[in-house]
Amino acid sequence: MNQISSVSDCSNAIYTFRKVVVLSRCFPENIDSAVYGIFQRFRSLLHSICAISKEVHVVFFVDKNIIDKTDVIVFKKNIHDKWGVDITPLLCSTEKFVGNNNFKDGFFSAFSMDRLELFAPCSGETQSSFVESKIAGDTDLIFVHRLNSYFPVFAINSKLPPIAFDLDDVEHKKWFRDLSLPPFWFGKLVYYLHLPLLFFGEMRAVRRSAITFVCSDKDRRYLNIINPNVNVRVLPNSVDFPDKPSSRRRPNVLLFVGTYTYFPNVEAAERLINRIFPLIKIGAPEAELWLVGNKIENIPSFGSNIQSVKYLGFVESLESICDEASIVCCPIRSGGGTRIKIIEAAAFGLPIVSTRVGAEGLDFENGKEIIIESDDKRFAGACVSLLNSYDDGVNIGLNARKLARKYGRDNFIHIAKEFLKSIAAH
Repeated sequence: MNQISSVSDCSNAIYTFRKVVVLSRCFPENIDSAVYGIFQRFRSLLHSICAISKEVHVVFFVDKNIIDKTDVIVFKKNIHDKWGVDITPLLCSTEKFVGNNNFKDGFFSAFSMDRLELFAPCSGETQSSFVESKIAGDTDLIFVHRLNSYFPVFAINSKLPPIAFDLDDVEHKKWFRDLSLPPFWFGKLVYYLHLPLLFFGEMRAVRRSAITFVCSDKDRRYLNIINPNVNVRVLPNSVDFPDKPSSRRRPNVLLFVGTYTYFPNVEAAERLINRIFPLIKIGAPEAELWLVGNKIENIPSFGSNIQSVKYLGFVESLESICDEASIVCCPIRSGGGTRIKIIEAAAFGLPIVSTRVGAEGLDFENGKEIIIESDDKRFAGACVSLLNSYDDGVNIGLNARKLARKYGRDNFIHIAKEFLKSIAAH
């Protein structure tokens, strides 16, 4: 990934905020491999905040074992050098979360927000007291990064400064979509009972916030229908825009990129390997499938000797991989938000084949900047057509690259700064 130069080192800067406290469970323990999805968005948000704030304190909610082995001084230097942000990191231990592994636990979790898997790690008095102590004094803004970091705010009864909330995924919609996918078992029914509590917790956070960021206009409209008077703004995901498009050196390489600690990516990769790629091989026998991303061993088919499938794992330079690829595949069926993998592929001018869920929330037009097919057979057929028609792939890829410019990181940072300044103006 391209390194962003620091925007917070200018001694003559005019700051909108004296001090901002950021709350997040997105701790980049290994800063070199923290380059996917959630980390890219978080990095851009920190850049935006640092540009308009004299001090930025980031409370990371992490497991105690991570705190014990983290040198905060070294981490502070690493995040400055790698991400270009000057922050004061503060580590707060999470509560020990015991998963709802049986029907009884899952049932009772549906009636207590602090027992929900999303909220439980930050739901103790330790976390709320820690946050309250850090915002005391001259804090002008609290920035809550994702819903799983919001619970300590709920627990504070004293008057708080304005809150900005990044809701990149509408969690209750994501939860419902994930539950709707196979496999099905009787005990799974109890997890539908969690939806009302998750919904009301999410809406409570949106109503309490001075501004809420979402990734797409579809999510903004949805939240405004439920809560007409809340301030919801679209802040699309973004990428570093490469200087030139992919050379597409290899005519037969299909690429899938993701981090495999995220179940929708694991499920999509497994589906691509075992159901879609064999259909592609019928129409394009020379095709290869390359899988890139951290924790690739979490894919169930990892290690199996499937012809023409390469498990590349984490790579230092995505640019070099994209320069070799012919097509990017995104057969995602669950999850939420918008897919940075699609924006990245578009920025490199690569043709993309995606499911409708994978392309959700992005302004790419089917047949012009992307190919959208959700059925396995039709998805495979679209890939074969692009492999067999180089010119069609070039046209779709270049159209996508042109549109992807609006998702460039500089544009994201500019928009985020203006939105945050608007809170201070009120």
